[in-house]
Amino acid sequence: MNEKMQNFKIFIVMLVLAFHQSEGDNIRTVVDQPPFVSAQTGGSVTIECKVSFQSSSFSVFWTLGCEEKRLIAKEDRVTYESLNRVITISNLTEADSGIYCCLVETAEGKSARGNGTRLNVTKTSCSAPADTCHCEKGALLLTVEILRVMALIILIILLSIVIRKSCYNMSK
Repeated sequence: MNEKMQNFKIFIVMLVLAFHQSEGDNIRTVVDQPPFVSAQTGGSVTIECKVSFQSSSFSVFWTLGCEEKRLIAKEDRVTYESLNRVITISNLTEADSGIYCCLVETAEGKSARGNGTRLNVTKTSCSAPADTCHCEKGALLLTVEILRVMALIILIILLSIVIRKSCYNMSK
């Protein structure tokens, strides 16, 4: 009876292993990304793609629009980090507004796509808190120019006083 029990245990282990392997063929992939991001012109934005799946080998791509596969190329304004899971776009323009999708392709030929992140790029305005530094620089430049003009006026006044005194002293 002991030998039959041993054979039964081996059969159960083999059955579990076979079932586990067939489950491994059905790769479950979850791609998560934020639904909405806003930024201002001239600034930069970073979007992260969180990937969770049972495959050991994968590639991550970013597309503009979720239905089409218009890949976003790496260029001066576009950088990738963390195995392409994070995209950063710098020097934003209003034309950069749109839906950015994270696309994951596994070595097994499976693919999954995020729901997309809508990027809204708005014009920079000095009233916006995010652009305070830019506005402060503009105010600082204006203040410096005003001080330069005031210094020039004071210099002209002092020079005219000196010239008058020297003319007065010469006439005596």
